[in-house]
Amino acid sequence: MSEENVVAVGKVATIIRDTEIALNIGSADGVEEGDTVLLYRDVTVTDPDSGEILGSVRYPKVRMTVTSVEPRFAVARIGNAGILWSVTLPRKRFVGAGASESPDKIAVSVGEIAEVFRVDPDL
Repeated sequence: MSEENVVAVGKVATIIRDTEIALNIGSADGVEEGDTVLLYRDVTVTDPDSGEILGSVRYPKVRMTVTSVEPRFAVARIGNAGILWSVTLPRKRFVGAGASESPDKIAVSVGEIAEVFRVDPDL
């Protein structure tokens, strides 16, 4: 069984194209090509009666793979590869913040938190 370990936590620096983003962390932070990146969505829970914020829930919204690394930044891509993927599932792509999301459109903003994980194949 594999265990995922957090390597680094950074932020989305820019959206390069509809399937790639750049992160503000790189090899100087321990990021390596092939690492897994998760972007998260935070949902605020508000009391409907009082309007008081009760807290928030964080859940992953997209998983990507690091495809290239420089000392101060890394590029990650959505895994739309493979013929089976392209035939059976919609092609996922990034859209700007504020755009409507759907199964194939993932809204991403510069500054969103990104966690980089490494799977240890020996575990």
